[in-house]
Amino acid sequence: MIHLILAISTLLYALAVCGSSPPTAFEYYAVGEKFDSGEGVERDSAKALSYYNKALELDELHFGALYNSAIIYHQQGEYARALTLFLRAAKSAKNMEPDANKYEAMARSGLGTAYQKLGKEEKAQKQFEIARRMNPLLIEAHYNYINILIMREQYQKAEKALSLAEKLAPSEKYGKLKGILKGGESKRNVGGENAFFGLFAVIGFLLLYGLFLRRRAQQRR
Repeated sequence: MIHLILAISTLLYALAVCGSSPPTAFEYYAVGEKFDSGEGVERDSAKALSYYNKALELDELHFGALYNSAIIYHQQGEYARALTLFLRAAKSAKNMEPDANKYEAMARSGLGTAYQKLGKEEKAQKQFEIARRMNPLLIEAHYNYINILIMREQYQKAEKALSLAEKLAPSEKYGKLKGILKGGESKRNVGGENAFFGLFAVIGFLLLYGLFLRRRAQQRR
């Protein structure tokens, strides 16, 4: 009952902020984000997707709705659908100045994970490489790039990439990769779930992007 009340309150707030005007893409996105992250309501991916779709009907280039929808579909195993949305998000990110590279890198890293799940490892590797170059601070991109190099048995290249990653974006996440390279283990020892470490950071990205959008919305008022 509490969750229902919170959900209704969230929707009423989204409708109220714009007075009698129809909800904007941002407002639909904001409600979807709450259902996606479970902020104040019970987490519900189906409802989140529904509101993200409403946002995209009004703004087909809405990065947050594209990216978060792709994450949900990827988690549900709908990799082809996720791939399409990650690709659209990567193109949309070009309009996100001054942080276009940061957001495009996120989308391209996600695109790489979708390619990898679909068995297109060469394309996945290319996307991970682009992502880490666009945003050298993105741990997810470095991790995914090194991981797929190991899976493809490109160990020398992986060692160089790991060394660079530790300088540009230090993280304890590289620990298992270092162990695999040091021990000379085969690519089969790299759990698939590790390749998609970045996807489990979705809440952080949601909050980051939400803050960005709220700041932009406040500046327009």
